[in-house]
Amino acid sequence: MIGILIGLYLKINIVFLCLLIILFSVGIYLFSKKIIYISFLIITLTGFIYIRTLDVNYENKYKEINDEVKIKGIIIEELQEKEYKYVYTLRVETINNDNKYNNTKLILNFKKTNNKKNTIKVGDEIEITTQVEKSDSARNYRGFDYKAYLKTKKIYGTIETDKIKIIENNKLSFIEKLLNIVQKSIKNNLFKILGDDETALCIGILIGDRDNISEEIENNFKVSNLTHMLAISGSHITYIISALALLLGKASKRFTKIFTIGFLVFFMALTGFTASVIRASIMGTLILTASLFYKKSDTINNLGISSLIILIYNPYLITDLGFLLSYAGTIGIIFLGTPLTQKLYNLINKVTNEKINLQENGDVEINESCASISNEILKISKYRVKRLFYVILKYVINAFSITSSANIIIIPIMAYSFSTVSFTFWISNILAGPIMEIVTIFGFIVYFISLVCFPIAQFLGIFLNFFLSILLKISEISSLIPGSSIYIKTPYLIECIIYYLIVFVIYNKRKITIILKYLSWLYTNKYKIIAIVIIIVISIYFISNLIPNSLRIYFVDVGQGDCTLIQTPENKNILIDGGGSEFGNFDVGEKTLLPYLLARRITTIDYMIISHFDSDHIRTAYFILWKI
Repeated sequence: MIGILIGLYLKINIVFLCLLIILFSVGIYLFSKKIIYISFLIITLTGFIYIRTLDVNYENKYKEINDEVKIKGIIIEELQEKEYKYVYTLRVETINNDNKYNNTKLILNFKKTNNKKNTIKVGDEIEITTQVEKSDSARNYRGFDYKAYLKTKKIYGTIETDKIKIIENNKLSFIEKLLNIVQKSIKNNLFKILGDDETALCIGILIGDRDNISEEIENNFKVSNLTHMLAISGSHITYIISALALLLGKASKRFTKIFTIGFLVFFMALTGFTASVIRASIMGTLILTASLFYKKSDTINNLGISSLIILIYNPYLITDLGFLLSYAGTIGIIFLGTPLTQKLYNLINKVTNEKINLQENGDVEINESCASISNEILKISKYRVKRLFYVILKYVINAFSITSSANIIIIPIMAYSFSTVSFTFWISNILAGPIMEIVTIFGFIVYFISLVCFPIAQFLGIFLNFFLSILLKISEISSLIPGSSIYIKTPYLIECIIYYLIVFVIYNKRKITIILKYLSWLYTNKYKIIAIVIIIVISIYFISNLIPNSLRIYFVDVGQGDCTLIQTPENKNILIDGGGSEFGNFDVGEKTLLPYLLARRITTIDYMIISHFDSDHIRTAYFILWKI
């Protein structure tokens, strides 16, 4: 992983890096005799060479196909229909009759015309003559990098045309046809049963397809910190494994586990091999595989193996936000979830003098995932009210612990990516957790029943629609709670690293004793240390003041219109215009200008100058003035 990051962000000469690692390896071996450190360096070098090789191949393809070319390929995915075009994924077979570009993927934008309806279908083999457009990198400082995004999808670029020659229909492989049929079946059946917004949300929850979810709903889920519910996670895999075990109850356990492993592979393909799906599915597969061979499964090893498989499959996924959030959240739950839950249990028992004993009846071990309220309620027998109270209280504590432990690790990633923090994430997750569980299980049930008896599925769809509408309402209300999304200056990378070091030290108490030893040494030498620190601080202060601040002028790419940011030597921030599209609902202020200012660590505008009052110059002004 470290080698991949070095290859992506530090363009070091490969020969120099090899020599450096060889010298380090020799030195470490001579002084420590520990082969593990040398293995770490060799793995780092391997990751570096791997990513740099892919980068070179990526750029070489652009150099070879930068003119107008004849492309032959197969439509493998219909992404979405836009106002002026249809968007597809094209798997290339040949370019200028050369098959060395086989399996290269491109985004195909097929322009709409007034006299022509869309006749292209998934599976069509087509031929077009056009030019491959190289994807844009970030246009603004720390802005959205479309080129890096496409790399995470293994897509090399985009092509655009309004003339396509269809050579042959239905050229997909059997597995691809099956996946396409299942995807269409899920979408079509649910659209017939549920409302539009509810269907879009349900499809996003079940198979991770968020194309039909409206921007407003996505924004509500984002602000209320419920976006993770629109991605396939470990809970989905748990439900699938449990459901298959129930359906195949009469079969042998060995056959059930092998069948489940095969189904998880199919499910990964069905959901498009996104990072979170691969992680959860591989970890589920490793657990099942270990039980097949009567071995104990280790969660940490499973997490490491899944990340290794994902990065071998596509190392560019290391920059994917879904990958980072999935692994960060899982790490937080594994290491912090159980201790935090235990501390809360002990605190409540202590405060109430064990009148509310959450660990009675030998319930000492804390599950790493939130308990199912529905299953627990079924167990209520003698003391129903008391038992129900305990069930709800345990659920709230578990949900708070799991959500908090995941967010402790996720906070820097969200702050670095979106310049936002939240203090109300636990409220929305506690409210939405049980509804999400019901929707996931019930959604799959309704779909499978629709294949057998559609009227029954329609009847059950009334209840599913009800729970989906509740989930939508929770996200909407939670997004309005003060503190749900607070804008902050984008932190530096070093600040994120320091944050994780502090969390690590707090978690690992043994490290605290080592720190205390160093502090005691500092105390005995305090006068010398204090004097040195004061001299260094004063020197840095005077040297920094001797360096004059320069006048900085930045031209911000806001699409239509103009925007200029001026920072004076006295650190005054002046904003001239702000841009803004006259058409469409895209908010340039929220999506482009505000993130740019926060990335520049600007939270105050001293002067705003409007050149004239056309909407493409002033449209962002209100939003910026309102937020900062």
